[in-house]
Amino acid sequence: MAIDKFIKEIITGKEVEVPEDVTNILESGEKIIHAFQQGSITGKFGGAESIYITDLRIIKLMPNTFGLRAEIRDFLYKDMANVTIDRGMMRTNIRVKMRFQSHNVFINKIPKDAGNQIFRTIQDGIAGRLSASGVSDLLDTKEDEKLKTRTTGLSIPNQIRELSKLKTEGLISEVEFEQKKKKLLERM
Repeated sequence: MAIDKFIKEIITGKEVEVPEDVTNILESGEKIIHAFQQGSITGKFGGAESIYITDLRIIKLMPNTFGLRAEIRDFLYKDMANVTIDRGMMRTNIRVKMRFQSHNVFINKIPKDAGNQIFRTIQDGIAGRLSASGVSDLLDTKEDEKLKTRTTGLSIPNQIRELSKLKTEGLISEVEFEQKKKKLLERM
């Protein structure tokens, strides 16, 4: 079982803690929404890159020299033009087109189940819909309208089941699911 988990993490990446190097460069009030290490089949001398997606930017921590040094690059949402996603059977790859740079930002080998949420967070960041708290401002507007169209006319237990399906499909996060479920249960 531990070998299966190890192999999966090599192929698809894994969630990670935020190191001090990254917390030291965060602006006042900036929140990290997603933190993960990319999968690495071939392996690099310094290890796999770690990606931190905040409410203001994407931060890439790229270890080198056998992990003794690390290069940190950050990419502000305001400098991004668009984002595309490539969903595979086990993992997801995301490409961000930058406005003022000749190269794209690649976030490869993301765990498949987290890929949709990360993609949506980046879309919201590019569109300027992330608040300072790191939570999408759309949760109480556009997303609620989508949910209303899928849940209108359903009993509260069926609405919760529909929300669960949306969570499974990656259309809403675990936090969004719990918040909306709590609101529905309060109405019972």
